[in-house]
Amino acid sequence: MMKPAKLYIAYTQDDEVVTLGTVEQLARWFDTTPNNICSLATHFKKGDIKKPRVKFYRVDDLEEAPENED
Repeated sequence: MMKPAKLYIAYTQDDEVVTLGTVEQLARWFDTTPNNICSLATHFKKGDIKKPRVKFYRVDDLEEAPENED
């Protein structure tokens, strides 16, 4: 049985969705490698990159994020 592909999402600085797809699809969209997309998503999640032009996130990471308790 195949595992479902992980989905990634790309946002602009203004939090507008650019595209959603597998890491391979995003790599083709942005003319880069899947490894680079994964690396950028990891660094954005850790906060290593402060002002990215495009933000990449793994959809699973967004779903697991703790909600703000007001």
